[in-house]
Amino acid sequence: MKKLASCFFIALLLCTLAACGGGGGNTKGGKKEVTIAYSIEQLTEGLTLGVDQMNAAIEEFNNSQTEIFVNPVEVYSADYELANQLAAIEDVVVKQYDILLIQALDNEAVLPYLKEAADSGVTVIDAQGDLKGDGYLINIIACDHYSQGQLLKETVKKQLEENPDLMLNVGIVWHDQAVTACLPRMQGIKELGTEMPDRVKILAEIYTSETAVAQATMEDWLQTYPDMNYVSCSFDEPALGVINAIKSAGIAPGVIGVASIDGSQTGCELLAEGYITNLVGISPREIAGIRIEAILEAVKGNLKPGDTFKGSFMVMLDDYTKEQIDQYLVDEGWVS
Repeated sequence: MKKLASCFFIALLLCTLAACGGGGGNTKGGKKEVTIAYSIEQLTEGLTLGVDQMNAAIEEFNNSQTEIFVNPVEVYSADYELANQLAAIEDVVVKQYDILLIQALDNEAVLPYLKEAADSGVTVIDAQGDLKGDGYLINIIACDHYSQGQLLKETVKKQLEENPDLMLNVGIVWHDQAVTACLPRMQGIKELGTEMPDRVKILAEIYTSETAVAQATMEDWLQTYPDMNYVSCSFDEPALGVINAIKSAGIAPGVIGVASIDGSQTGCELLAEGYITNLVGISPREIAGIRIEAILEAVKGNLKPGDTFKGSFMVMLDDYTKEQIDQYLVDEGWVS
C-alpha cells in the first residue's frame, strides 16, 4: 500500500459514505458531514505519522467530490492514563461523533463505556483487534504485534543456530503493562528463554513505554547484570533509552545487542550506528490505510460488530543497506 489514497480508494469512500448518508444528517458547506474520533494511549512518533496519513487521505477525498465532507480525525491522547481515555469516550458520546476508533489502555475497563457509545449510535472500531465487545464493536488488526514478535524471535533463533557458541543473557523491555495489545511483541523473545534455556537466559524484565525510565533501568541493569549482552525492546522509544545508557557507559556499538520493533527514523538511525542489532520495521502508511479502509467498510455495512479486519506489513531491517533504509522510510510513511 504505497499510495494511501488511490483512485479506487476515493471511489470506495464516495460510494460508502453516500450509501450511509454520513454524519447523521449534519452538513458542512452543503455537504453531508462525517466525524471520526481516535482515542489512543499516547501520541507516539508512529501514531502521529499514521494520523497524518489518515488525514491526507481524507483531504484528498474531500477535494475529489462535492457530496460528502469528512472532518479530519480528532485525536484524544490518554497519555497512558485510563481516566483520560474514559473521559474521552464520554466526550465522543456527548459530541455525537459518527465513528470512534480506539486503542484501549485497559480492555476490561473501557468496555462499558464503549457499549454506551455504541448504544448512542456511535460506530465503535477497536484498532488493536483484541477487545471482546460481545457483538457491539468491530475489531481490526492493522498492526499485528504477535506476528512482529514472532518474526523477531525467528531472526534471533537463526542467529543462535549460526553462532553455536553464542549465549544470550537478556533483558526485556515490555510495553506499558496496561497496553495489553502490544505485549505480544516481546512474547517471542520470552519464549526463547523457555525453548532454548541453554542458549537464552532472561535476566530481567520491565514494563515501560518511557525513554527516561528505560534509560534509568538499563543503567541499573549494567551494574546488576554485568554479563547482560542483549536487550529486547517493544518499540523504538524505550530502545533509545536503553542505548542512551549504553552510550553513557562508554560501551561500543554491538557489544550489547539491542532489538526493537517499529523501524521509525530514530530506530533506523540507531541501527545505522550499530547500537540496534535487530530491528523489525512496520508501516504507518499501511496501518493508516487499513484503519481508514475498515472505517469505510463499516460505514458501508460490509463490516459489522463481531467482524475482524486484518492486514499487516513487517520486515527485518537488519541487513538493509543505507539506500534501502532510506527508501523504506519513505515508502512506509515514516518520512515524507
